[in-house]
Amino acid sequence: MGRHSLVVVCLLALAAFRASAAQAPSERPLPLRAWKLAFVRDGDIWIAHGDGSGQELLLKNAQSPAWSPDRKQIAFAREGNVWVAKADGTEQRQVTKKWKRGSSGARAPQRWSVLITWDPRLKRLTFSHDELFSITRAGEKEGDPVTGYSIFDIPVHPTERYGLETRWEFPDHAAEFNFSQSFGPAWAPDGKQLAFVRYGDIWLATRVDQGAELPEDMRWGYEVTRLAPLATYDGATYRASRENDGVTHLSWSPDGKVIAYSWQRLGGSGTEEIHLLEVATGKHWRIAQDAVDPRFSPDGTWIACTARYGKEGVWAISPDGKRHVLLAEDGEQPAW
Repeated sequence: MGRHSLVVVCLLALAAFRASAAQAPSERPLPLRAWKLAFVRDGDIWIAHGDGSGQELLLKNAQSPAWSPDRKQIAFAREGNVWVAKADGTEQRQVTKKWKRGSSGARAPQRWSVLITWDPRLKRLTFSHDELFSITRAGEKEGDPVTGYSIFDIPVHPTERYGLETRWEFPDHAAEFNFSQSFGPAWAPDGKQLAFVRYGDIWLATRVDQGAELPEDMRWGYEVTRLAPLATYDGATYRASRENDGVTHLSWSPDGKVIAYSWQRLGGSGTEEIHLLEVATGKHWRIAQDAVDPRFSPDGTWIACTARYGKEGVWAISPDGKRHVLLAEDGEQPAW
């Protein structure tokens, strides 16, 4: 081989090495650094860069963070009510005043109690909330307490005329169901559809404009359909017991084509998975085990979740489930 040929071979080898190095996965998903990640740790909301670095305390005594579409505000739950603050934690403001501390259902899991989503079209917050109902048999004076979930929405700045609205209540008369357990709302990025959980399945409420001449609180209607019947009841387990599994948390991909959801054992433990659902076809598949509460990144290339992969905390996983990156140890309830 001549000297010229040897130089060419060396240059090609160097180029191949640089290309492979550029494609090698980094320890952290560095492209996410520009986005703020909010998560809960020890009952407080923390924020960090999208790659998990630069962690700092944002809000004391706060849970269930949810960024506004423009990322300039953050909604959160505090002592059973919905609050809003600026993205830097200043100007904290209580939005709802319906619930008193300790008035929620005693049996409600803490991370399910209040789940919040921003309406991309209207300046409103949609959220689910647990409440304690008393179920009394006819002819009896005292009944048994039952925890139920309903879905509400409220303007970011409530007024005397436009305040808290109940959309789907625990005793859902519109659906002719009692105790329908509607919770976990998630608005699609274009604001045309609201996904939520009912009976462990995924349902869609499609926004219908009933006429611009109507006042705001009467203008918008909803056509509600079941998108995916996913829940399973009385499934056998290896211990010869029975298990009920269903959907618990929802997150839309930025293009509105896929919904990520948690698949969990209802009323127990032992099953915690993350699945993806293709909205157009209904096709669904599992991408992660020992993980819950998925949240798509703003570009759809990662999904944040609460998981246990050696260390418990907030992890980022790729949509194909092949990459796992720890973002915040001992964190939960991520929001991108």
